[in-house]
Amino acid sequence: MTTVKRIENILIGLLMIFAAVAIIIRPDEGYAFVVGILGLSLLVIGIKTLVYYFAMAIHMVGGKMILYEGIILTDLGLFSSSLATLPKAYVMIYLVLYNLIEGGINVMSAMESKKQGAPWKKKMGEGLLNIAFAILCIAMGGSVNIMVEVYAAGMIISAISRIAKAFRKTAIVYIQ
Repeated sequence: MTTVKRIENILIGLLMIFAAVAIIIRPDEGYAFVVGILGLSLLVIGIKTLVYYFAMAIHMVGGKMILYEGIILTDLGLFSSSLATLPKAYVMIYLVLYNLIEGGINVMSAMESKKQGAPWKKKMGEGLLNIAFAILCIAMGGSVNIMVEVYAAGMIISAISRIAKAFRKTAIVYIQ
């Protein structure tokens, strides 16, 4: 990881922690903030993926999967942004499903990594934590305040993981 990328990860992590604390301090306005963050982040990631496809992946084997991923993420970002006008229960269901799907993907990826002999414990922990957050939201009866707090806790955990990744030493492969 380059120095610029490390600094970017640290800054994004700190910004995520700041946003999560702001959500926790003002839970009455947290709902709109959660919807905005979710929609904007998915939209930015989707556009970034589409730009990567047209700049590089168009010439790669399996590049069409990156195109599909970019289209789906952009669509999810636009859809998420439109949820602010819907009743809060729909957003609650959306976030629960999002956490369940992301957790399931992380758990399956961790099991595959374990089969290959690669590091898997961190990914498994993140997946189980996402699933636990979704179950917690369901168990609390769909309270919007609980949803906001769970989302903020997930943001803090993700931010800490991002900052830790920035400080982790990485090997550099030199080709001679």
